[in-house]
Amino acid sequence: MKCALIILPKRFNGHELFVLLKVLKDHDIKFMLLSQDEVAVEEEGVFTPGGFRIKTHGIVFNFPVDELIKYSALIFVSGDLNDLEEYWNSNHITNLVKKAVDLNIVIGAVCVSIMNIHSILKGRKSTSYESLNFIERLVNTGATYVPLSVVIDGKLVTGENTLSTQNWAETIVSLILGKKPELNLQTEVGNITHRKRKARKAIPALERLHRSEKDS
Repeated sequence: MKCALIILPKRFNGHELFVLLKVLKDHDIKFMLLSQDEVAVEEEGVFTPGGFRIKTHGIVFNFPVDELIKYSALIFVSGDLNDLEEYWNSNHITNLVKKAVDLNIVIGAVCVSIMNIHSILKGRKSTSYESLNFIERLVNTGATYVPLSVVIDGKLVTGENTLSTQNWAETIVSLILGKKPELNLQTEVGNITHRKRKARKAIPALERLHRSEKDS
C-alpha cells in the first residue's frame, strides 16, 4: 500500500491540504500528517473561513529520518509564514528532504512551502509563489525558475500557489503510482505566462533566511 508523509505548518492552508487529501484518498493512497503541534488549525483564507482544527499523527521534529523509507512521497503544504519560517531554518526538515532524494521518492511542495525544500533546489527546475523576493530567493538557491502553475523535475513537483493545488496533487499521485502525469500545459501556459502579474510585497521571513545563509 502506498503512503505519503505530509508536513503542514500548525496554521495550515485548508484548501491545499483538503484537496490533496481528497486526491490521495481517491487513489487509495494512505497518508500521515505531521506538524509542529499535535493539533493544527486551518488559517483564514480565500477558499475557506478558517478555524478548522485537525489532530495530526505527531510532531514532525520527533519523526525519525530513517522512517521515511516506509513512504512513497514527502509532501509539504503551505500556511502561516511565521510557522513555515521554522521549517525553512530547520536542520531536521533539511535532513528529511535530503533523505527523500536519497530514497528517490516523490517530493511535493506548493506555494510558500517550496522554501522548505530549498536545500535540494540547486540545478533543478521549480515554480514559485509570485512574491518578487520569493522568486529571487528561489533563483539564489541555484534553481531554474519556471513560471508555470505546476513544474515537474524528475520526482520533484512544485505548485505555484493555492490555485494550482488540484493539478499539483494529481501530478504527485501520478508519480507515486508510476504513471505519466497528465498536465494540460497549454492551459497552464495560457493561465500563467500570459497574465499580467502584480508585484507583491517582500516577505520578511525570506529576507531573514537569506541573511542567515549569507552569514553562515
